[in-house]
Amino acid sequence: MLSLENLTVAYGKAVALDGVSIHADAGEFIAVIGANGAGKTTLLNAAMGLLPLTSGSVRYRGHCIDDLATEQRVARGMVLVSESRDLFGVLSVEDNLRLGGYLHRRRADAAASLERVYALLPKLKERRKQQVATLSGGEQQMVAIGRALMTEPVAILLDEPSIGLAPLVVQQIFEAIAALKTQGMTAVIVEQNARLALSVADRGYVMELGRIVMDGSAAALADDPRLNAAYFGS
Repeated sequence: MLSLENLTVAYGKAVALDGVSIHADAGEFIAVIGANGAGKTTLLNAAMGLLPLTSGSVRYRGHCIDDLATEQRVARGMVLVSESRDLFGVLSVEDNLRLGGYLHRRRADAAASLERVYALLPKLKERRKQQVATLSGGEQQMVAIGRALMTEPVAILLDEPSIGLAPLVVQQIFEAIAALKTQGMTAVIVEQNARLALSVADRGYVMELGRIVMDGSAAALADDPRLNAAYFGS
């Protein structure tokens, strides 16, 4: 479904990604974990065409998409939920969600997508008329995920979905993310919370200083003593 092949990205002379390769098969959930500054966000931004590649290639559904603009990648079924969320605070929850459905040509299709989002994230239906700026951080994260789902994606990239949220809200967010798997979606989840990310993933990659240093099944990584010492405090 998605293959990032030997990606190198530099900010001036500083190399942020150094020959990174990962792949996600159709319906597979991938966790990319690592400390702050490891290059995880850069990896997702590069996949979406938000950053120029120094070298390497992005392949999606078997085709090279290096020449496609970000909006063209979205139109083909890839979507990113960024760490910053980038919501319109003065607009209502429902208006933010409807903006995510701009690809729908028919009003009925947008309405159907909206109902699917509300079924997955019922809190948003309760808050649908509320101004986004007045929501809690967890509710805003739900809006960001819901807006992405309004595009009816095939592959979703999630950048630090748990950051800054209370444990109970994090649990709700990850229950919704896990539910996407039952719908056949493909996901790449970038997280500093390694245990949480691996709990919903099939496979995982560990990044350090712009490189992949470990990879394997989620279960194997969760049990790896090196990872436990570095990320789980045991």
